[in-house]
Amino acid sequence: MESYTVVKRLGVGTYGSAYLITTKHDPGQQLVLKKVKIDEDNEKETQQAMLEVAVLAQLNHPLVL
Repeated sequence: MESYTVVKRLGVGTYGSAYLITTKHDPGQQLVLKKVKIDEDNEKETQQAMLEVAVLAQLNHPLVL
């Protein structure tokens, strides 16, 4: 995360938040970062969040990191 600057929060959902970010080496390049909240004490919630992360990880798009 040290390579990016958070510009603003775009939205909040059940499992996390989406943020507009820029890269520090090119502030004109805008991306969206999704932070997924994981409550390790809630196994079902953790499994749901990990499933969402797995789905996002399979995406092949230049703006999905």
